[in-house]
Amino acid sequence: MKKILIILVLSAFCLSAFNQGITSISPDSGNDGETVNVSITLENSVMPPLPPSDVQPEDVLIGSISATSFNRTSETNVDATFDIPGGTISGNYDVIVQFVVGGGDELNLSLSGGFEIFGAALSVYYVDGDAGNDSNDGLSWANAKQSLTSAISAANIAGGGNIWVKAGTYKPTDGTDRNISFEPGQNVSIYGGFDGTETDISEQDPITNLTILSGDIGTLDDISDNSYHIVKTSKNSILNGLTLTKGNANGDRLDRMGGAIYLADDKASVINCKFEENYADEGGAIYIFNINGATSATTDIVTIEGCNFTDNSANNGGAIVMRVGASSDILYCNFSSNQAEWRGGAIYIDYGAYETAPITIDNCTFDSNSTNGNGGAIYSDDMASQLGGTYWFVSNCNFTNNSATYRGGAISNYNNTGNYANISNSDFTGNFGGALGNAIANDNGVSLTVNDNTFGSDQDIDSDETC
Repeated sequence: MKKILIILVLSAFCLSAFNQGITSISPDSGNDGETVNVSITLENSVMPPLPPSDVQPEDVLIGSISATSFNRTSETNVDATFDIPGGTISGNYDVIVQFVVGGGDELNLSLSGGFEIFGAALSVYYVDGDAGNDSNDGLSWANAKQSLTSAISAANIAGGGNIWVKAGTYKPTDGTDRNISFEPGQNVSIYGGFDGTETDISEQDPITNLTILSGDIGTLDDISDNSYHIVKTSKNSILNGLTLTKGNANGDRLDRMGGAIYLADDKASVINCKFEENYADEGGAIYIFNINGATSATTDIVTIEGCNFTDNSANNGGAIVMRVGASSDILYCNFSSNQAEWRGGAIYIDYGAYETAPITIDNCTFDSNSTNGNGGAIYSDDMASQLGGTYWFVSNCNFTNNSATYRGGAISNYNNTGNYANISNSDFTGNFGGALGNAIANDNGVSLTVNDNTFGSDQDIDSDETC
């Protein structure tokens, strides 16, 4: 077997089940069926300190593949050997070093998606809610699965896969457990918009073949017993050509975030999807969270492209919340008639997006979104000072007839330690801010750059900072 030496450098850590701390890996790929020798360098520069040098790791992993052997040779070095199984699905896998420290706490050091395995091609799994059967292997339309849940399970076991779903309505459970969601694992993607005869992805037609993922479990049309989250995504997942509706994240802790999709620090893409009538306390349709917080800026950019958000609602972020350094590209999307009780009728950017991984909103339309607080379409702040600021860009967007009871009919920004907003080539028409700033309101010294925008009559910028 071919031998590969991999150098891994880890730079930051915390007592947590999740932490990104690897800054480099060389080489960064290998093939299935190979034996891989790994040298991992740990950097002991932040608190809490690394365990004493005689404390061995609990485990060393690439994805879910545990090292066949490992040895901590010094305070900052771990050597490990992996046998990558033949048939491992191609994809990017996390590299993880696990310690158990005082009190039984787990200290994880990891690089998100840091090692690429070149292996088996992803299988296509087929779902036909009418004619399928979950006892089938799901590898053709003739042998399709009946439930999306069964197809996801098969793809998860295989380590990845693409799932084609025939038009129809699919729910996370036939029962009443609100905690159950569709949970595609790493490298598992779901495509809707098929009639059950297609042989190529180019034949997908989500408009004609409406594929609905619904949270309306329990009593039909009674939102109070609907799923907390319709989908919880994983790394390298794609959702494409789906309609997600009637999720209701009104629970406690994580179950109050993201009625349609809950996404924590995963590189995922949401393409050509519709979000309708979802509710959450935070992020009516989608909640995006960098789980590392102030420890590190995520390199896993979430892409939301070509999506429509209509009639979603929340206390904050009627359609989307991006929180704590969550880096996202929102492209060619439409936001219409979404509502927030407090902040951000459509979007709430909360607690920072790093300068090295800013939020980008481009070629989007915002029409008739509203809030009883600030930011009829978008609200941003940087209240978590340890993040070093919020960086976000809006370009080529249209803001029409959005409203806020207080400030910022279209956009409202608040600065604590550094809110850096750049708005360019966008149109503002008919927006209303009840107190100040029908177009844009800035509070407490926001750094706002405005270039080549068009403002209709009475579309003012109220700002305490030159812009």
